[in-house]
Amino acid sequence: MKIKKLLIENFLCYYSKKEFVFKDGLNLILGRNGEGKTKFFEALEWLFSSTEKDDLNLVSAKRMKELDNTSKFTVRVALTVEKDDEISVLEKAFDVGLFQEEPRTSNYRFVGYEDKLDGSRISVDGVKKLERLFPAQIRRFSMFKGEAELNIFDDQEALKRLIDAFSEVKYYPPFIDIADKMNKWHQDSMDKATRSNEKISREVKDIQFEIDRSLRDENKYQELLKETEKEIEKASSSLSKIEQNSERSETLKILNDRIERKKNEINSLNIRIEETYSTFLLDEKWILFGLRDIYEEFSKKIADIRKLKNLEEKKSYKSRAKEVAKIELINEAIPLPWFIPDEGTMKELLKEEICKVCNRSAPKDSEPYLFMESKLKEYINRQNKNDVLDDDGDSPLFPNEYIDRMHQFEIALTASGVNIDNLKTEIGERLEFNRCRKEDLKRLQGELDAETEEKNRIMAESTVSEYDLLSMHSNIREWTKIVSENSRSVGDYQRKLTTVREELAEKIETKNRKNAQVLPSYEMETFRILNDIKTIFTNTKERLLTEFIDTLEEKSNQFISKINLDDFTGRIRLRRSNDRISVQLINADETPIYKPNGSLEISKHIAVLLGISELASETKQESFPMLFDAPTSSFDPAKVQDFYNLLYETKKQRIIATKDFTSMKEDKSPCIDDESFDKIKRDQAYWIYRTRPFDKEDLCTIETQVEPYG
Repeated sequence: MKIKKLLIENFLCYYSKKEFVFKDGLNLILGRNGEGKTKFFEALEWLFSSTEKDDLNLVSAKRMKELDNTSKFTVRVALTVEKDDEISVLEKAFDVGLFQEEPRTSNYRFVGYEDKLDGSRISVDGVKKLERLFPAQIRRFSMFKGEAELNIFDDQEALKRLIDAFSEVKYYPPFIDIADKMNKWHQDSMDKATRSNEKISREVKDIQFEIDRSLRDENKYQELLKETEKEIEKASSSLSKIEQNSERSETLKILNDRIERKKNEINSLNIRIEETYSTFLLDEKWILFGLRDIYEEFSKKIADIRKLKNLEEKKSYKSRAKEVAKIELINEAIPLPWFIPDEGTMKELLKEEICKVCNRSAPKDSEPYLFMESKLKEYINRQNKNDVLDDDGDSPLFPNEYIDRMHQFEIALTASGVNIDNLKTEIGERLEFNRCRKEDLKRLQGELDAETEEKNRIMAESTVSEYDLLSMHSNIREWTKIVSENSRSVGDYQRKLTTVREELAEKIETKNRKNAQVLPSYEMETFRILNDIKTIFTNTKERLLTEFIDTLEEKSNQFISKINLDDFTGRIRLRRSNDRISVQLINADETPIYKPNGSLEISKHIAVLLGISELASETKQESFPMLFDAPTSSFDPAKVQDFYNLLYETKKQRIIATKDFTSMKEDKSPCIDDESFDKIKRDQAYWIYRTRPFDKEDLCTIETQVEPYG
C-alpha cells in the first residue's frame, strides 16, 4: 500500500483545504515546533480511528469564527492510497453550522471510495475499507508519534500482535489444541477399555494417580517459573531504566539541590530587604531629613514659649501664695514641667526613697519625698482630662496644655535618638543596601530560572516521572537483589521442571505399557500417532517462532549499523520470556551495554521497526508506509543525516514530520537550513509554517500553510 495524497480541510490549524502529495520513497514534512507537524499526525490518527467522530474541538478556530447563519462548512480528512494497482480514497468528514445561534456538527460520515475501470466511483463503508487497505495490526507497527512510542515491546501484547501480523506461527496453536483434545479423548477411551481387566485397571489407576500428581507439580513449577521470570523482567526493566536515565537522574538531583539553595537565598534576601518607607519616614523620623533649620527653630521657639509660660505661672503661684509654690519657687527657680519625670519614674523614686537625679536619699515623709509625692499627684491630675482645676478650685493658668504637649513632643523627638545630621547617611545606606540586594535578587532569579529551564528540558526528554527519576537509585540494591535471587530460583525451577517432566514421561510410558497388555495394537499405535502429531505441531511452532525472532534480530542489526555509521552500536539481542520480547544492546562478549546514550537507545528501537517493516514485505508480499512524528530529537546532526539517507536507500515509503533542518531568521520567523538539508536524499519534501503575523492570544488567527520544498 502506498499513500498518494492527503487532504486536510478545516481541521485544527489547517484552515480551508491543504494538500500533501506523497511519493513512493522518503517524504519529509519540515516545520518548527508549533507550526503544525503534530496536527498533521493527529489528522491521520483521527482518520484511522474507528471511535473518534464529529467533535467541535477538531474544528479550525479561524474557520469557526467566520461561521454565520447563512453558511456551513465541512471538516474533512481524505486519504488517497494505491494498493494492488487500484486507487482508493478514505474520507472522514462532518459539517458545521449554526443552530439557534450555537455551532453544531451534523452529517458525520466515514466512507471509502473505489474507482472502477469504467471511470465510475462507488462508495463503501469506511471502517471496513480501512481494514482492507491498512489493517490495525499493521498500523500498530507503522505509525509512531514521538520517541516514546518507538519501543513497541513495552506493550505486553506486542509479540502476539507481531506474530499475528507477520508470522506463520499464528496458524499452529489451533492445531496443537485439536491434537491435544484428540489425544485426551483417545486416552480416556483407552482408560475405559482397560477397566475390563481388574488387575491392570488397578495398576493403571495407581499410575494415573502418580501422573496426576506429576502434572500438578509440572503446572506448579511452570507457574512459579512464569511468575519468577516476570519478577526478573520487571526488576530488569527498572534497572534498564536506571541505565538509560542514570545521567539524567544525577543531573536532576543536582539541579533540585541548586534550585532549593537558590530559593532559600532568595527568601533570605527578601527578608533582609526592608522597603516599608512609610514606617521609616515616621517611626525612624526620616521625614526630618533636610529640616534641621526648622527643627532648631522649633526647639528655640518651644524654649522661649516655656520660659514665658513659667514666668507667668510663677507670678500666679506667688499671687496665690500656695505652699506648693513656696516649695517649687525656692531660689526663684523655674519648676520642671508637670510631665517630667514621668509617672513610672516618680513611683520608682518614691518606692526606693531616693532621688536618682541628685543621687541623694529621700526618706518617707521628708521634704524631698513630699515634693515628689506632690509632683506625682500633679501628674495624675493632669492626666485626668476631667480634672481641670488647681488644688484651690481655680482654673489653671494654661488649661489646654498646648505648650506642655509641644515640649513633650520635643523631648520624645530628642529621646528617640534621631540625629538629623546622620539621617542623610542612614537613608543613603538603606537605599543602597536595598538596591544591592535587589540586584542580588535579580541575579539569583536569573540563575533560578536557568536551573528551572534546564530541569524542565530534562523532564521533557524523559519518559519517566520526576519521582521515579529521583527514587530509582535508592531501589538499585533491591532490584539487583530481586534479579539475583530470582535468577537462582529460575534455575532451580527449571531443574525441577525438567525432573518432573522426565518422571512424567516415564510414568506415562509405564501406563502405556500396562494398557498395551490388554488393548489392541492399533489402539496404542493410534495413541502414539496422535501424540506425535501434537509434538510435531508444538515443536514446529517453537522452531518457527525462534526463526522469526532470529530473523528479526538479524535484520535489526543490519539497520542499526547503518544508522550509526562510523559510530559504536553494539549488537541488538531480542530476548523472549513469558511470551514477551525485550530488546537489549549487548557487547561482543554478550554482556549488556550499560547506560547507552539517548540516540543509541532510539536507534535501537528504530532499527527493530525497520526490521519489522522488512519482514512485513517478505511475509505479506507487499509493503506498508511508515509514519513518524519527530523520531530523531535525540540524534546529533551527523547521525540525523545517516538516518534519513538510510531511509531513502530502503526504497520504501516513509513519511516523517520533523523539525530537523529548520532554523530561525533574525526576525524570529522560521526557515529551512538549506546547507544541511541539501545533504539529505529524499523523494519529496514539504515546508509547513504558520501565517504571520498572528495574535499570540487568539487561536482564530492561526493558519498553517503547506508548500512543496525543493
